[in-house]
Amino acid sequence: MTVADPSPEPAEQLHIASPSPAPRYRMAIAFALYYLVPLWIAWFVYDFSTDGLVAEIAESTGALVIPALIATAVRLRSKRKSNIPFYVAIAVAAFGIISGNQNRISDAWDANAYHRVMAGATPENYRDRLAHSQTRLGKTFYTVIQISEISAAKMGSILTALDDQQLGDALTSETLLNRDKRSHAKQLMKEKMEFARAAFAQIEALYTDMRKDVDAKLAGVPDGAKKSFLIGFDEARPKNQRLIEAYVANYADLYKHLLTMLDILDANDGRFFIRQDGKVIFTDNASIAPYNQETADLQRDAANIQEIQERMVAVRNAGIKKMIPQ
Repeated sequence: MTVADPSPEPAEQLHIASPSPAPRYRMAIAFALYYLVPLWIAWFVYDFSTDGLVAEIAESTGALVIPALIATAVRLRSKRKSNIPFYVAIAVAAFGIISGNQNRISDAWDANAYHRVMAGATPENYRDRLAHSQTRLGKTFYTVIQISEISAAKMGSILTALDDQQLGDALTSETLLNRDKRSHAKQLMKEKMEFARAAFAQIEALYTDMRKDVDAKLAGVPDGAKKSFLIGFDEARPKNQRLIEAYVANYADLYKHLLTMLDILDANDGRFFIRQDGKVIFTDNASIAPYNQETADLQRDAANIQEIQERMVAVRNAGIKKMIPQ
């Protein structure tokens, strides 16, 4: 009797579990870390200004769009529904943001280093600190200062030519009482007035040359910094140039009134004397009012010149203050 083999029991089916998607909190953390990048740039580069923050958030969102779309397509076509494509997309977008802002980050890094070097600087030692600064910003400021000093020396020679000891000599009692010396002083006044008229063109040329020098010497400076310096120069030039021209114009007017005063004295030669206090006394009353008017106008020009000199010093000090971090 043959006994049949027992039929084999059916094999138990193995169920392979499909990979479960990564928890959502990981994606949330990844996105949070991603947006920390633009927040850091907004703080480091833009000091958390509203415009800077909005611009960086918008830029980072835009940078993420295309990588995220690609990651979505890859995930849909993949049998394993993994979030790895999204992590890669976030990493690529973050790298793109940092690469796109590397110049701004570098400039901000340099500016912070400059602030550390110049911390505690004073108007007396700021120039020495700039001369030893290894930052791009410090070297740029020092280059601009050197150009400014060269131009200031040329400008100073023009202004000094208008205001020298010859003016003081023309107002002494000895000169006013002597017809020959008055004649020499009048010729000097005419030369000064002619020099003042020619000085306006020289001032215009000096400012034009100064801008060209700044543009040329800053050739190696980042375009953004160079543009900022040139914009600052162009914005400050009209005010500073008008100040210099007003100085020259007041000197020209002062010499005009002094020349008229000398003409009045020539017309009254021998009919006036000078008191110990320096006041001119005419024997002919008709000359008193015109002479006094010219004297008042001359004193007004002298007061204007003094005020302009004070404003020049204030402008210079303000420029120095801008270079010293507060």
